[in-house]
Amino acid sequence: MSPTLSHVAVLVPSAAAAAAVCEAAGWALGPVEDFPAEGTREVYVGPPADDGRLLLMEAIGPGPYRRALERRGPGLHHVAVDVASIDDHLPGLAGAGWLLHPASLRTRADRGVVYLARPGLGALIEVQERPDHGAAPARPRFVAEVHVAGAPDDQRRLDALGVPGLRLAGREGPGVVIGGRRLALATLTAG
Repeated sequence: MSPTLSHVAVLVPSAAAAAAVCEAAGWALGPVEDFPAEGTREVYVGPPADDGRLLLMEAIGPGPYRRALERRGPGLHHVAVDVASIDDHLPGLAGAGWLLHPASLRTRADRGVVYLARPGLGALIEVQERPDHGAAPARPRFVAEVHVAGAPDDQRRLDALGVPGLRLAGREGPGVVIGGRRLALATLTAG
């Protein structure tokens, strides 16, 4: 089975303010949850039964998300994809130019997750191993497209992942397409 879009994580100054923008658009909100070990407050946007939900992440304590916010500011943090087997998926990316993020050594063992990175690309790619991936019927997808900042050659890297709808952002900047409407991520990060 091909990889599927799990979620699109956006680092925001305020999860409450970003959730209000989404609620005004008529999108379902999940509960607000705090994860002290990660230093985040998070809320999912979109129906719980859908793939490709939007994840709003506010850095509320020390940790990797606070460091990312301080280094790069708010915006697209990662795009998560589900695969049945990381060991089967990663060899197919050989030659595409992806780099394995150093944290992957720990996260692979702890959670079955690896992170792919590329200098200049505006997001990490989180590859999540879901052994039951593909066993159930395909689910609706909330976010239809993800527009990521990067260089022209990065589209080849995004295509190698095998997830439809991953595209380089144009002049309009990073964003997502939900229900046929494009949402600029700057709308969520205004804070």
